[in-house]
Amino acid sequence: MPCFSHRRDDRPRDSWEDLRRYARAIVSGQVVGIDQGFQGGLPMSLLEVEVDDIVRSSDDYAATRTLYVAYPYAVFAVGDKLFCRDEPRFAYRPQIGDHLLLFPSHLPRDRNARMLDVEPTEILAQKPSGELGRPRGAARRESPPGSRRPATPSAPPAPATR
Repeated sequence: MPCFSHRRDDRPRDSWEDLRRYARAIVSGQVVGIDQGFQGGLPMSLLEVEVDDIVRSSDDYAATRTLYVAYPYAVFAVGDKLFCRDEPRFAYRPQIGDHLLLFPSHLPRDRNARMLDVEPTEILAQKPSGELGRPRGAARRESPPGSRRPATPSAPPAPATR
């Protein structure tokens, strides 16, 4: 049974450039399955992602149509006991049909190189409605590449002085 955990490191992830620089791969795909259970004694979701596009490939990851993402959010019952985990750093709530853009900076967590361990800033999600879901702290300082609007609202420009 593979063992994996969410680790924090000191690499900056405050901009899109940081995400591109430190990502071992960049993968786009759709959530086609979600299993909830335990990892290391904590509730967790395992997202099954069908790969649409490999933006940046890496020999570290399997060339496969299906990847898995361990995600620290879960709400489920076992018998009459309710288990939940809602880690504030991971504000996005995954659902089947969401489209993900993943920027994993860690090595895969399994022998088959299909299990991704992502930091909260390394995942960008788009709901089927078009709404973007992004974990708190994810690349807030600049717009995504090709975007016409700022990633976050900015202050209005200062009035001109003469």
